[in-house]
This record gives sequence, structure tokens and C-alpha cells, in this order.
Amino acid sequence: MLARGFLARAAAEVAALPLASFEAARAEVEDDPLRLAARFGVPVAAVFRRIALRAGAAEGLVVCDGSGTLVFRKPAEGFALPRFAAACPLWPLYSALGRPGSPVVVEVETAGQVPRRFAAVAVCALRHPEGLGGAELREAAMLLVPRKAAALRGAENALPVRVGASCRICPRSDCVARREPTILGEGI
Repeated sequence: MLARGFLARAAAEVAALPLASFEAARAEVEDDPLRLAARFGVPVAAVFRRIALRAGAAEGLVVCDGSGTLVFRKPAEGFALPRFAAACPLWPLYSALGRPGSPVVVEVETAGQVPRRFAAVAVCALRHPEGLGGAELREAAMLLVPRKAAALRGAENALPVRVGASCRICPRSDCVARREPTILGEGI
């Protein structure tokens, strides 16, 4: 059932965002995902998926549910994504969960021997599938744009937030958000 829902949503988004007109619009609005969403009348997360899932796309995409569990991962080269453990709590993805409808735009720098910078934009959407009085479901999505690519407006002059993949494999010993010790030795 989950796979069918994903495929149905993907087909609807491809139909709503035809590649040729989508690419032309991207150039016109300087890759602003909110302006693209407004132009095509689709959710911002649909624009994120269209950008990140193009053939050969350098951009990455991460989606989580309201619990913070990663439910979709499309890596960007140089930005490690955890496969099993919880992700880094400093990711803008988690800030967006607390601010539905308000974009979070941040420049991030990965921890490690070769730090990489990314412009990250994250948004959270609310759904109420049971109607009034029913459960409120949150889903946050974060688009990762390698800094070599065009910067997202709002992230270009900010100091980067240093992030990792997850605490267990993060080399940052001074992280204020660490929730468990790293398995990496000191100095790595």
C-alpha cells in the first residue's frame, strides 16, 4: 500500500511538473522552490522531489514523518545519510517540523575529514486525513543543494551549521546536540 501511494504521488507530480516547462521555470525563478511551487500549484515537497529525482541530479532529498523517522532518502554526494540510526538533530529538517508551512533555509557543512557545504531548505506540511478532531500528520522534507551548484536564496551569506549523519559516526567531539558517544576514535 505504501509503495502504491508513493508511485501514484510520483506519477501525479510528473504530470503536474512536466520536465521541459519545469526546467524553464527553474531558470526564470533562480531555482526558488517556493516560487516554483506557487507557479505550478503544487506543494513545495513536490518541487523538491522533482528537482532531486531528475536523472543525474546532484541535489539530495530527505523526508521524515512527525516522529523524525526518515521515510525517504536520496543522497547528495558528500552528505552522508544514516541507514539505520537516527539522523543528526541539527539538520534543518527537524527545525521545519516545529514550523509547518515556514521554510527553513540554512547553509550546512558536513563533519568529517573533507567537510562539504550544502544549501539546505526544509519545509513541513500538515495533513488531517481523519478530518476535524482527527490526527494531525506532519511530514518534513529537506532539499540539499551542493554548494558548487546554485545557492538557495537566503543561505548564501549565512555561517554554516556543522552537521553529521548521526551521533554514532560523527567525529565532532564538541557537538552540543550529541545524544550518544561516537564509535570513532579521537582525532578521526
